[in-house]
Amino acid sequence: MTSKKRPKVKPKEQKTGATSETLALSHKEIADVIFRETLAFQRRDYSAWQDCWVHEERTQDVYISSTAGLSALRGWTAISTNMKKFFDDDRWSEIDEFGQENLCVSEVKRVVSIE
Repeated sequence: MTSKKRPKVKPKEQKTGATSETLALSHKEIADVIFRETLAFQRRDYSAWQDCWVHEERTQDVYISSTAGLSALRGWTAISTNMKKFFDDDRWSEIDEFGQENLCVSEVKRVVSIE
């Protein structure tokens, strides 16, 4: 009996065409957008802040603060309305110190969450 050599098979790429290397890059890009969004917020620049968001109703914003407690907004209309009012009403004294530490980007079936 002779044994046939199996041809080498390349692993299939994900449907998005992304590999683990390009996914890591996209996670870095996501982290960069979050950094820019936070910087715009700190600078009180609504225009730059809103440029960092996906303006669709699938967008969600969840945050916790000592003044607002847990806030969960769904859809760009709700998020932008809430934040535009925040920027316009000059409610900056309500903010405790904030920052970004140990940013974790997770992706499941093209849905990305950031913790």
